[in-house]
Amino acid sequence: MSENKTENKTEEKRNYTITLASLGLGSLIIGMGARELITDIIAGLFIIFEGDFRVGDVIDIGGCVGMVQEIGLRTTKIAGWNKNVKILNNRNLTNVVNMTRQSSYALISFMVPASVDIGFLKEIFVEEFKTYPEKYPELLDVPKFMGIKSFQANSFECRVIAEVDEINRGKLEYELSGAIKQILKKNGIPNF
Repeated sequence: MSENKTENKTEEKRNYTITLASLGLGSLIIGMGARELITDIIAGLFIIFEGDFRVGDVIDIGGCVGMVQEIGLRTTKIAGWNKNVKILNNRNLTNVVNMTRQSSYALISFMVPASVDIGFLKEIFVEEFKTYPEKYPELLDVPKFMGIKSFQANSFECRVIAEVDEINRGKLEYELSGAIKQILKKNGIPNF
């Protein structure tokens, strides 16, 4: 009988120890989860009150570029150009580049034969670009012919820049590329 009592007490101690260990482990897990939740909330409050970026801004977070759809206390939602929404914990929003605060530049590069007179090319573009703010209301200024970007064996790579809002940059680069090809074609300048 006393052996049974000893075994029961030993079993009770073992159960008590397992229960305490489980509670300790559970508390640790809950504490770590709560710490991350609190960190997310504090980071969310800083984002909201400091206003480093707002809903509608285009931001870049470590290569993830998109428009801010929603800023919550715990998470921020960013829609990429493919309309997929990425949900990020606020504590992970570091090294954010706000591409909307200031204007961006649409960059268009194109190749022309080395025999083309660059001064003549500049005159053509200066004249043509005067009317572009009317044709393309997204432009913030008249596009600028920047000249030669690089030399090849028998050609030059030239560049045009145009000041735009970041949200319109991709669209304007596409449209201006087509317009530049038409300008070159109209003036008998091969483009390759």
